[in-house]
Amino acid sequence: MSASLAPECNEVKERYDTCFLKWYSDKYLRGNGTDSNECSALFKEYRKCLEVALKSRGIDKLLDEAREDNKDNDNSYMGRKSSAAMPGYDGLMRIFWPADIARSEFPGVIVGWRNSELDVFVVAVLDVADAQNVEYHLKVGTLLRNSSHAVNRVYELCGHLSMHVLGVTNAPETASVDPSWVRATTGPSYPVPVIRCDHASNVQIIMFKRPQPLRMQYMSLNPIALDLEERHFDMPLSGIEAVNEQHERERREEKQRLAEKLKQHSIVRRILSPKEKTLPRVVESANTVKDAAMSWFWRLFLFYVFPVIQRFFSLILLGHRITAELLLRVLEFRARPHHAALKDLSATAQQVEIRLQQFCYWPTQHMKLRQRKSDWASVTTSHPDYIRFFNSLWLVANDVIIGIAMGSYIIEHAEWVGEQIGVILRTYTVEALQTSITWLMGWPAGLKLNNELAAFLGDLFLWVIDYWSGFIDLLQPALPHIIWFIGFSSFGGASLPLAMLSDLLSALTIHIYSFYLASARIFNWQLSILLLVGTIIFTLLIFLLPTVIVFYLNFAIARMIIISLKAAFDTLLSCLNHFPLFAIMLRIKDPSRLPGGVRFELGKSHPVVRAPSGSLNRPPTSVIHLKTATFLIRTLIITSSCHQMLAIRTVRLTY
Repeated sequence: MSASLAPECNEVKERYDTCFLKWYSDKYLRGNGTDSNECSALFKEYRKCLEVALKSRGIDKLLDEAREDNKDNDNSYMGRKSSAAMPGYDGLMRIFWPADIARSEFPGVIVGWRNSELDVFVVAVLDVADAQNVEYHLKVGTLLRNSSHAVNRVYELCGHLSMHVLGVTNAPETASVDPSWVRATTGPSYPVPVIRCDHASNVQIIMFKRPQPLRMQYMSLNPIALDLEERHFDMPLSGIEAVNEQHERERREEKQRLAEKLKQHSIVRRILSPKEKTLPRVVESANTVKDAAMSWFWRLFLFYVFPVIQRFFSLILLGHRITAELLLRVLEFRARPHHAALKDLSATAQQVEIRLQQFCYWPTQHMKLRQRKSDWASVTTSHPDYIRFFNSLWLVANDVIIGIAMGSYIIEHAEWVGEQIGVILRTYTVEALQTSITWLMGWPAGLKLNNELAAFLGDLFLWVIDYWSGFIDLLQPALPHIIWFIGFSSFGGASLPLAMLSDLLSALTIHIYSFYLASARIFNWQLSILLLVGTIIFTLLIFLLPTVIVFYLNFAIARMIIISLKAAFDTLLSCLNHFPLFAIMLRIKDPSRLPGGVRFELGKSHPVVRAPSGSLNRPPTSVIHLKTATFLIRTLIITSSCHQMLAIRTVRLTY
């Protein structure tokens, strides 16, 4: 027996429960009971005691609030919603009907969810004729007693206390049914069932094909997001906000506890006693006494050996997780809120951050996926997690495979690659710049420039280039070793050497970036001065402006070429890290496993059909087909996080 809300009423409640269970067993188990009200006096006594006890404690108002919060579910459970609580009395009945359900000519019982009086969702059609018996077993919970998991979890996910009988199929016209029930006519010759209801003047049938959970199919209003969830750090609340939040949380918890107590005081949903809970185990142990020796060894391994191994690996994972979190904090650290973090300045740091996030994400996601079959979990959350998890695994595996091939080539040809990089650096970052600056110091394309200013700027830039050329000569012997290190890092994936090459390109062209900044500042200052000074100095400065412009354009073009190369590297990195490879495979194999939303198609409507006597036999019916929207591969690639990562890295290109 379950405990009462008030301890002083336990004795009265126990007498009432005993009386009720005795009457229940005599009537339904032995078949010799009557419909007498022998327990009504005990129930009234218990109810009066409970009301007095709760009122004395001052929590009767909280009970009223809890009943108000659960009014919709209670009314759905008892099947007596009022017209004010149930929208839908406009005469239009909406019924969701599975298109793949068996179209039998024999009588059956429609079972499903009742959202409102005229809004129902069909789950199945049972090949039985006694609808009242099905309704009773649904309320008691014996109809689905052989399910693999608790049925209450399904009710909780669907937001209902139980399923209901929604109507009957192929029932005789003389059969007496509830006026709120649906009368459906089905058969092989009926692609769409003929629906009638006494409370409905119009019927809207929404046909849908049920997904197959065993094949991991599901429906979703929104397309799946394949990227990992962003890291969020909770911001501390102020003192008043924290106190209000705490009071609100305690109030919700108190109301939830009271609501659970109210639900437990239903005889249909009473709490099992300890003896009743242990009874299935006792029966199972008495009927399945075999393999004792193997079970003993297995228990010995589970209780003594396996915990040690599990603890050892847990400590290793914990150490790695702590190290990864510390590194992530370092990579995300900003000296000031408006300053750039290390991951914003370096492609290598950003790649390391992505791998660390995946390392922290995989163990948690793996445990979550292992537990998805232990409960009636919502498939719209477990299946996207499954796709995201294996999509990231596939990307990392392909990244490592490509990286091994790339690294083997780079390591074997490190000397040649280093020499080629040195030649390219000297040709395009030293000699090409010297040639262009020397050309600008004269009359480029016949353009008359200020010789003194052009000579000053040209000599300044040439002096810096000569100094940088000496640095390149010193770096030339070390380039093969740097290339060998980059090739060795390829065994961690092809994305890591690409990120290192992007950073190496930024480091070896820093003089071009400096020239661009200097010429841009000079050009900006000259334009600002032109707007401030008088006409005499304005004439002088206007003759100097073309010289500054040509030098600025020269370095701006060189800077744009460098940015284009870095953008190409970042595009390859984004594709290696976030390309929806596994999702595209699922899209080709089974589009139902990767829904892109839902869409509605209007089917053939059926006008009103009257019987010969003139009475309404079949109301006007409109048919709507609910289908899964096809997730195009092009849309899948566009909506993937490649563009998000490109947008993030575009910010890094400006530093």
